[in-house]
Amino acid sequence: MAFEMYIRTAWEVVREDFRQIYNIATPILSQPCLNFLNILSFVFVFGQIFILTIMVLFFIRHCVGKMGWPVRKTMHGIYMGLAAIGVLQIFMAPFFIVFTFPGVLVLFFISSVGQYILDP
Repeated sequence: MAFEMYIRTAWEVVREDFRQIYNIATPILSQPCLNFLNILSFVFVFGQIFILTIMVLFFIRHCVGKMGWPVRKTMHGIYMGLAAIGVLQIFMAPFFIVFTFPGVLVLFFISSVGQYILDP
């Protein structure tokens, strides 16, 4: 029937188009390129988590100062809490994961930098 021929021809055209797209995209999405994109996405995710955490900590520092609490002592407690959460995540990783590896790195980095550089 003419209808079946039309459907079959349309399907063959679509299949040929996808084959051409695949042949063009295969060298672009080769394994080294995919590895590079994976590393790049890891860096971007790490950077976003890092910047967001720093912004939140500066907001908390501002609020603590406005409330009249001792900023240095309160922030040291927060930094120690971040480090404790990172250590707990490392020890509890076989059972459940709350923070991924970049998140744990950010927790340790922010807590150490905050403890010893921002509020010495």
